[in-house]
Amino acid sequence: FANKAAKFSCAFSKRGLVAEYGTSFLLPRMIGTGNAMMLLMSSDIFLGDEAVRLGLVQKCFDGDVLEQTVAFARRLAANVSPVSMAVMKRQLWNHPRMEDQQALRESVVLMHTSITPQNSDFKEGVRSFIEKRPAAFRPVSKDNPVIVTANLLIPAGSKL
Repeated sequence: FANKAAKFSCAFSKRGLVAEYGTSFLLPRMIGTGNAMMLLMSSDIFLGDEAVRLGLVQKCFDGDVLEQTVAFARRLAANVSPVSMAVMKRQLWNHPRMEDQQALRESVVLMHTSITPQNSDFKEGVRSFIEKRPAAFRPVSKDNPVIVTANLLIPAGSKL
């Protein structure tokens, strides 16, 4: 997240430097080779809205970024299944680095696991939709853990 007035730059070329410490590896993967080349070679300064357009930040705000970011996190905590977030986070970090068939197989296993009657978050999500009310997901805790097994995040008590 960034403020709309935040200034960004890859100033290496203006200082006689090369793209340092993995920038040449990460930046093209984040924003594409053409955009990375434009930023690195020009050393242009750009603002928050352009950073969103390029995919360097996800949201841009006027005013206090910390306050808006905390509000976003609170909205997630109040409305989204913590188990779903944990599994999707792992998928998004791991699947792009896997062979496509392996990622697809893992996604199928995770999806089948997520729609089982043992998944209390799935039951609550469906129930809240039918009853037209906000979901009341249980927070992850010692009593409601998410465990890692065979590279998958599974709600404790779920049966595979």
